[in-house]
Amino acid sequence: MGVASGSNAALVKSLGASEFVGRTEDSATEALIALGPYHAVLAAADSAKDQGTIGAVLAAQGGGTFLSTMGVRAGVSLPDGVTGFFAQFLDDYLDPANAEFTRWVWWEYLEQILVEGRMHALPSRIMGGLSQAQKAWDLLRQGRTSAERLIIQPNAE
Repeated sequence: MGVASGSNAALVKSLGASEFVGRTEDSATEALIALGPYHAVLAAADSAKDQGTIGAVLAAQGGGTFLSTMGVRAGVSLPDGVTGFFAQFLDDYLDPANAEFTRWVWWEYLEQILVEGRMHALPSRIMGGLSQAQKAWDLLRQGRTSAERLIIQPNAE
């Protein structure tokens, strides 16, 4: 199941999503409720409005918790029985105590699913050297890029 901007429907489906819901559509909440229930919900780059939708969907299935890469936004009031949380997990890969797990994830698991075609990289836009960092940041901040990686090549200039 994938939820994103409607303009990214084809990309999300090409990545293997069995269903797609346009997150800005008026009917998104109802569509998501109809497709549930959900065992896990991950919200990436979710807005306060998106978190309200997630809250309504989880409340409709009796409550639940969602993981947000941004944390619950200020001013968001989630329904009773619904919680959102943030977990910083990238540092776990850098912890020497997890070296064996990190090696397995990055050099066995991810490599294997890439070879098998079960995971695909997003399209990339090479911005140029460090002089383009501000331009890339502005595109991200202004919401003028979607479903692509912006790449800065420090040694390009």
